[in-house]
Amino acid sequence: MNILKMLVGTAAFLLASISSASTPQTFLSMWSDPGDLVGQGQTYYLTFPVDGHLVLNTYQNQVGLNFWLDTSFTHEPNPLPSWTGNFSTAGLGAPLAIGQYDNATSPSTADSPYPGIEISYGDGRPSSTTGSFHIYDIGLNSYGGIDHVAMSFEQYSNGSSAALHGLFWDNSAFPLPAVPEPETYAELLAGLGLLVIRFRRRKLESSQEHGIGTSGPERPRLAAGFLVSSMSISAPSPSAGSPAGRCLRHYRSPPPSIDSCRPPARSSMA
Repeated sequence: MNILKMLVGTAAFLLASISSASTPQTFLSMWSDPGDLVGQGQTYYLTFPVDGHLVLNTYQNQVGLNFWLDTSFTHEPNPLPSWTGNFSTAGLGAPLAIGQYDNATSPSTADSPYPGIEISYGDGRPSSTTGSFHIYDIGLNSYGGIDHVAMSFEQYSNGSSAALHGLFWDNSAFPLPAVPEPETYAELLAGLGLLVIRFRRRKLESSQEHGIGTSGPERPRLAAGFLVSSMSISAPSPSAGSPAGRCLRHYRSPPPSIDSCRPPARSSMA
C-alpha cells in the first residue's frame, strides 16, 4: 500500500507541475536564508487585498517597476512594516521583458550597466544589493503601465551569502512554478526509484528467460537525473547476424521474435 501511495503521489506531483493556472493571481511569496537582513530567515505569503494594499508603479518607457505593500491597516492593533520592491532594466537600455536578468545590483544610478534589484521590509533596508530576477509573464495596459506581471527573484544584502528568494504575481494567470517541500522531493525520488527498480527487474527476468546471462558487479548509471543500478551483461559477444546477437541488440526493446532468442533445444540421447 505504501508503494502504491508513493507511485500515485509521484504521478500527482508531475501532473500538478505541468498544469496551468486558470485565473489571474496576485500574491507575494518569500522565503529567506538564516542571516538574511530583509527576510530574517522567515517565510512569508501575502495575498491582496487580504493582507494589505498593493501599489504597482511603472518606470517611464517600461524600464522598471516598483511595488509598495502597505500591511499596516490589516494587522491592527499591531501593524506590520511595509514591503517595497524595485526591479530595473534602465542600465540595459531596454524595457522589461520576459527573460532572465543576472548580475543585478542596487538600482540607485541610472548609468549602471546592470539590471537593478532591491527588496526591503521596514527597517530591513540594505545599503547594497546583488542578485537576479526572472520575468515569466508581463503585459501593458492602454496607458503604458504594467497590466500584469509574474516574476521570481533572489537577493543578497550587504555582501552577505544569505539570500532572500521570492515570487511576485500581479494579476497574472501564468502557471506557478512547482516548489515542493523537502519531504515531497524525498517521496518523488522514492517513487521514481521504485519505478526504475521494477522496470529493470522485469527486463532482467525477461532476459534470463530468453537465455541471456547476467553476472558481475553492478555499475552505477545515471538515468533521467537519478543514480540507479545497471546490471552488466557478461554474455559472449556473438556476431550481429546470429540469434543471440539480435537479442543483445534489442535488449532494451522486445526482440524481433521470441523463438530467435530461445536457446537451442538439447538433442535427446538415443
